[in-house]
Amino acid sequence: MAVGTEARRKDQVDDHESSDVGRRRTRLLARVSSKGQVTIPKAVREKLGIAEGDTVMFLLEDELDDQQTVMARIPNLMELAGSVEVPEHLQGRSWEEIRDIARRERAKKWR
Repeated sequence: MAVGTEARRKDQVDDHESSDVGRRRTRLLARVSSKGQVTIPKAVREKLGIAEGDTVMFLLEDELDDQQTVMARIPNLMELAGSVEVPEHLQGRSWEEIRDIARRERAKKWR
């Protein structure tokens, strides 16, 4: 292997565009099964942190003659626990109580 080059799998292609200065895009190919299933390449699973049982989202973008699909891992709500600070007056309350308080506060604003 020459210095400065990397080994590439046959299903991996580098895509460098002049408008993407400092940005590297790698296209990985996957085959669709007769059941419409696709095995997500290991490099993509590792990069997005995708594990068995995770949910992924496919975003289809249409721009003129160009169609692109973006895939993203959707975080499990339990992973987000603790990421939002709960105001002290709401801590320890049930969701029903919190919703009732929010409804009352919202109703006060509209009077």
